[in-house]
Amino acid sequence: MELFRNARIFAGNYMLAKKTLKLKRARRFVNISEAKHLGIAWDITDPDDLPAISDFILRMSERGIKVDVLGFFVGKELPDKLTAIRYLTCLKREDFSFWYTPISSEANRFIEKKFDILIEICFRDSLPLRYVSTLSGATFKVGPGFNGDKIRKHNDLLIEGEKRPDVREYLKQTVIYLEMINKPGE
Repeated sequence: MELFRNARIFAGNYMLAKKTLKLKRARRFVNISEAKHLGIAWDITDPDDLPAISDFILRMSERGIKVDVLGFFVGKELPDKLTAIRYLTCLKREDFSFWYTPISSEANRFIEKKFDILIEICFRDSLPLRYVSTLSGATFKVGPGFNGDKIRKHNDLLIEGEKRPDVREYLKQTVIYLEMINKPGE
């Protein structure tokens, strides 16, 4: 069974690599104070991280930044606390093809949005979420990095840390680095 899963992942990675070759994206370092629209690609391995993400969205809205969150939930049934949240679009396994490529209109809409900054919150290798993040038209992409992680080469900035850091702390560190980048007036 594991061999079959690995073959599906290999094929999905191959399809992603082919699409990446055709990808044209205007990269630009974006300071968080310049950002107007921010996207978050979240691997929902722990739904208890939702309060940290909600607090982050509240802080960003106080800065006048609109935030959209696309979450990928691996489980079969979505927990109640993740339903009916205005800013969160949850994708499940059935929203992806046999090869782990997105087939839902929500995923494709998220990929097509021109975010100023895309923050990836995924502390493991998740092909469906990596597929969405890689093909995203975001101007600047941020994600976690672990000891020369080659899988996340689609990100423009890697925030190095533990294998499974606290989401609240990860977002705090991300904002600190995004405030230092290319400060306006300098």
